[in-house]
Amino acid sequence: MESSLPIRLMTGISSCPVEVLHLIFSLLSPAEWHSLCLVNQKLREIAEPLLYSKIQWGWQDHTKPPPIIPFLRSVTKRPELASYVRSLKLEGKNRPRFGYWFPLFPIPVSETELESEIAFIQSTGVPYSDLWIHEIRKGVTDALLALLLAQLSNLRFLDMQPVFLQRTTFIGMVLKSAICDRGKYRLPDFHGLRDVSIIFREGWDIARVTEKFQETADLLPLFYLPNVEHLALSIRSQSVYKWPTEDLPGPPILKSLYLKSIREKHLSDIVPLARNLEKLTWKWYYDFDLKDDINKPVVDLDQIATALSLAPPNLTEIKIKAAVELGGHDIDHPGVRLKGSLQQLANLHQVKRLQIPFAFLVGFAEDTTKRLHDFLPRNIEILTLTYDLTEQDGQYETDIPEWDWEDEAIFELLQSWLKVWESCTPCLRGIRILQYPENGLGEWEPYLVDRLKLLSLQTGIQIDFALDEKE
Repeated sequence: MESSLPIRLMTGISSCPVEVLHLIFSLLSPAEWHSLCLVNQKLREIAEPLLYSKIQWGWQDHTKPPPIIPFLRSVTKRPELASYVRSLKLEGKNRPRFGYWFPLFPIPVSETELESEIAFIQSTGVPYSDLWIHEIRKGVTDALLALLLAQLSNLRFLDMQPVFLQRTTFIGMVLKSAICDRGKYRLPDFHGLRDVSIIFREGWDIARVTEKFQETADLLPLFYLPNVEHLALSIRSQSVYKWPTEDLPGPPILKSLYLKSIREKHLSDIVPLARNLEKLTWKWYYDFDLKDDINKPVVDLDQIATALSLAPPNLTEIKIKAAVELGGHDIDHPGVRLKGSLQQLANLHQVKRLQIPFAFLVGFAEDTTKRLHDFLPRNIEILTLTYDLTEQDGQYETDIPEWDWEDEAIFELLQSWLKVWESCTPCLRGIRILQYPENGLGEWEPYLVDRLKLLSLQTGIQIDFALDEKE
């Protein structure tokens, strides 16, 4: 279909019932909705809500920001346009230069264009309005995005990616005022939000280090949303962990939770809150350039096990990932150590699907006395094993262990378990081993793959390899 529909045709169908027109228009593209808005008032009233229902912007070139300013100008002058927005997706992961990540330049803003935006901020009644306006005038992305969110009263889906999130100070302020101080200010309460993803990039970030933006509280108000079903958040740990209100949140229908950046010490502060949680994904991450009491190169398995032991009874799927990225001019991955044990996992009888690094179960050093089934939930159905953290280089630090499990020893671990699987994990249906083609991890020798296939046939358990899913 052409991007612009003939005007005569559109004028002719104006006599159709509104319900019929809405069904037809819902099949068209944004370019066609825009064309329909130019035909006549009746078609505009139908097409305009569709045109504004889904906002999706990307930002790859820092000199070419998305049209935030023109959009804000439109919705502050015509608030009904903001009420049409159901989905907001801001895409972009930013690109490093020579291994470093640099702050975004301010978005150019003309003082003459800000009159309605400033009036809106002042009308909200928030105590930080002067500071907010000051940052708006400077073109600070965080302040502009907070202004955008403050007008989207019917938002259902929100996805903000790293390039937009080098600062989240004002986003956090607006979220707290809108959600935790509901009704106190002239802000939407976001009661309709169902699906939220706000993910920072990991690793050393000049914008964060130089401006000292290491707060953890910015996104915590999202746990107070009454109707959220899916949350994916980066929450940085710090020594003092404080919720934005005296009452702990308890999202009643939260089903899926994805946590990044938060360390194991504070995992137990969040896991028990969502009593109807069904799926938990957590990524352990060591930020080697952030120096504080929490960010240490040690995986505390006891703390992880304790947090997971607090999981609600509906939690049937757990994914645990782990990473330490190269940064700056580094050529070796920083090493990490393991502390404690995940043996308590065996008590999570409700868990049916588990993804976890090999090292978290059996350590970095090859030890054939260890048994996988000592760590696995009895009712496990699908187990996915990964090679996360096995690239660490401990040659410069004697107390940092290197990964030295041979593939054949891992095969023997699996073989030992599958000899007794019917008694210890009777619900088992499949085992997956993730591969990482870029570094050869998980790519077993053909003879071992053949032995694995034979083991699968002998036991009736499906065993296969799968490519790691890049985030």
